Amino acid sequence: MVYSVIGKKTRHPNCASCSPITDFDSGEVVCSDCGLVMVERLESTDREWRSFNGESDNSRVGQPTVLAFGNMRLFTNIGNENWDFSGKPLSFVTKGAMYRLRMFDSRSKTHTSSDRSFCRIFYEFEKLRHKLAITDATIEKAAYLFRKAKDKKLTRGRNVLLIGASCLYAACRESETPRTLHDIATSLNVKKTDVSACYRLLVHELELTLPVVNLSNCVTRIANTLGASEKVKRLAISILQKAEQAKITAGKDPMGLAAAIVYVAGIELGEYYSQTELIQIVKTTTVTIRTRSNELKKRILRN
Repeated sequence: MVYSVIGKKTRHPNCASCSPITDFDSGEVVCSDCGLVMVERLESTDREWRSFNGESDNSRVGQPTVLAFGNMRLFTNIGNENWDFSGKPLSFVTKGAMYRLRMFDSRSKTHTSSDRSFCRIFYEFEKLRHKLAITDATIEKAAYLFRKAKDKKLTRGRNVLLIGASCLYAACRESETPRTLHDIATSLNVKKTDVSACYRLLVHELELTLPVVNLSNCVTRIANTLGASEKVKRLAISILQKAEQAKITAGKDPMGLAAAIVYVAGIELGEYYSQTELIQIVKTTTVTIRTRSNELKKRILRN
């Protein structure tokens, strides 16, 4: 606990002490002899923490750092306003000077190839955040993995989009967000096989330990996309639990197995979904859905 003696000598009626001390942890001023609390909350008068906007918040930190930005938002922008502090418009010469300053400021933020790659991939992350409905925390994790891959020099000689797609997929796996390689590869207009190869490289080089895909999230996603009823969802989750107990989920494509579970649950409750609809959602083949559904009927529903 840190104390300091207040410079101004004061007295109070309980004792003749004239050396009160300040506890900066609790913000109190107490008497050094009798322990009387003279001031319960010490208001800071330091110029460093003065507020000029009338708000009670004394913080001066500004915006938080964001990994999904090239320079983590640790920069300032020159505004586009063309008037001075008094509201008068700038002269023609001053406007030209400000235009050149803005241009040089923008170029300085993407001076190196590393800065340009950061700007490119983080711009794609921002688009995928809205397109695939991915949370900000997942985007931040993907940006963190991309920076680590950049430090490991994994981007040398490789397409930046492929590394970024693999980082985003790894972040979705870690946050248990049901997004497949096909979803991310299609959104970035790259090949799924190339993203898969970069993902394996990323896991090996960065020594990532990622959880197994949560099949219940996949089942819920497919059922919501189909507009299935709550009964179908409950039965599908029950079939999934029985399949996990029977150990028939290991080594299977998660989305293909989840689609077969929803397909079988719909048949059992009289809500028929065509295999064509499921194929459009999970991007698999009818053979996969037919094979998985037959296996579920034989080993789960007939027992």
